[in-house]
Amino acid sequence: MNKPTLLIFTDWYTPGFKAGGPIQSIRNMVESLKSDFCIFIYTSDRDLGDKVPYNDIRVDEWNDLPGCSVFYSSASSRTLKNYRQLLTDLRPSAVYLNSLFSYAFTLLPIYAAARGFCGKVILAPRGMLHAGALSIKPFKKKVFLKLLRLARLFKRVHIHATDQQEYLDIITHLPEVLSIEVIPNFPSFAQVDSHMLGKTIGDVRLIYLGRIASNKNLSFLLEILGTYQWRGKIQLTIAGEIQDFSYWASCQLLIKNLPDNIQVSVRDSVPHHEVIPLLQTHHIFVLPTMGENFGHAIFEALLAGTPVIISDQTPWRKLYEKGLGWDIPLAERKAFKDAIQQAIDMDQAAYNQLSAACHAFAVDFRKNNETRNKYIELFG
Repeated sequence: MNKPTLLIFTDWYTPGFKAGGPIQSIRNMVESLKSDFCIFIYTSDRDLGDKVPYNDIRVDEWNDLPGCSVFYSSASSRTLKNYRQLLTDLRPSAVYLNSLFSYAFTLLPIYAAARGFCGKVILAPRGMLHAGALSIKPFKKKVFLKLLRLARLFKRVHIHATDQQEYLDIITHLPEVLSIEVIPNFPSFAQVDSHMLGKTIGDVRLIYLGRIASNKNLSFLLEILGTYQWRGKIQLTIAGEIQDFSYWASCQLLIKNLPDNIQVSVRDSVPHHEVIPLLQTHHIFVLPTMGENFGHAIFEALLAGTPVIISDQTPWRKLYEKGLGWDIPLAERKAFKDAIQQAIDMDQAAYNQLSAACHAFAVDFRKNNETRNKYIELFG
C-alpha cells in the first residue's frame, strides 16, 4: 500500500540547530512517522542568522535524508508560482506549517494551497501566540494578526496546539480557524544512559541553554545571581545563538557586575548531538523562560539526568513534587534564589537521587507517550 504524502514547510531544518525547538519538533516527528508517511520538507538553505548555505547540501534540489526528502531553498525560489507547482507535483494529503510569523514558509504556502489544493492544511503556531512571545515586537505582531484575520486566510486551516494553554491562546487570537487539535510534541528519541556527576556541598554548575533573546529571559537569571549573597560557588555556562544583540549587551553588563564567587563562561550555540553530553557536565539546567509550548531543551535536560530550575510558563509543572527540580512563577524571585541555594547546598547523595529521578521520568514519559496515533489521524 502506498503511504500518504506529508509536506512540511519550516524555516529551518537539520543540519541547522540555531533555531532550537522548532527544528527538534520536526526531527522528532520525522523519526516517529517515517514508516507511516512519505515525508517531504521544504526549508531554508541556511541556519538561523547565517549568511551562507549549509555545506554538503544541494540547494534548490531534493536531498535524501533519513526518513524524509528535504528541499533546501534559496530565497529566490520561494515564490507563489513555485509553491503551487510543488503542491501540484506532490499532491500531499496534508501540508504542515511549522511557524506562524513567517512570510515564506507560512503565508505563501497558505495562499498557494487556497488555489486548487484539496488536502488538509495544518498550522503549528509553536508558542508564538503565548503572551511572552507576543510581548516582543508587539505592535508588528498585532498588525500581522489583524491582517491575517481581515484576509480570512485561516478559514480553511486546521491548527495544531501542543497543550491547553496554546489552545486558549489560539482561541483568543485566531478565533476563525477551521479546527484546533491539541497533541503534544514528540519527545527526543536520543538514547541516553543514566549517569552520576560529582557534587560537593557549596559548589554548583548551572547551565543556560537556549537562544539569547528577551523571551528566554537570561537577564532575569543574571539579575537573580547579582542580587543575592550566595553561600558557596556558582559556575554558570551560557550556550546559545545570539538573536538579539542589544539584549545580549545588557546581559553582558549584568555578567560584568557579578560577584567573584560566580564564574560565567559563554559559548556559541550547540549542535544537537552535543547537547546531552554538555548537559551532563552540569548539575542544574536553568531557564526562566517567558513561555514554551513544549521546551525540548527542558526535556533533554531531564533525559540527561540534569535537574531543572525553570519558570512556570511551560508544560513541565509540579516538578518539585515529582522530585525533578523546580518550576517557579517569575514574580517569585526569592523562590528562584532559594532553589539555586538549595542546589548549591546539595550533597552527593541528594543530587544522585534527584538526577536519577529526572532520567527515569524522561525515559518513562517517552515510553508512555501515546501521540503517534493522534498525529496519524491529524495528517490523514
